[in-house]
Amino acid sequence: MVSKLSFEERNDPKTLDIGDRPFIIVLMNNVWRSTTLEEVLAIFLVELREVAKAHMHQPIRNVVLTILISFSRFQLTRIERACTMAGLHVVRLMPKPTVVALLYG
Repeated sequence: MVSKLSFEERNDPKTLDIGDRPFIIVLMNNVWRSTTLEEVLAIFLVELREVAKAHMHQPIRNVVLTILISFSRFQLTRIERACTMAGLHVVRLMPKPTVVALLYG
């Protein structure tokens, strides 16, 4: 899911470029609302944190996230910003090949 929200610039009619951030326009309860990709990811991360908290029976604060190796520095900064919005501290963003190498030694 996070890989799909890669913060790419798109020519989608439902996005607006205002300044340096694209906005997503969503119709919710018959009201148009604009939001950034960071806010969408932050909402997803808050929900994910709550599921992990319920499963582990302890609060989740520090996270290590796997990312695609092709992510730019700009995309990584946006992911870190979304984690901050969700109340998470990013210990490290690790590319998927690195995680696999560590896992299988």
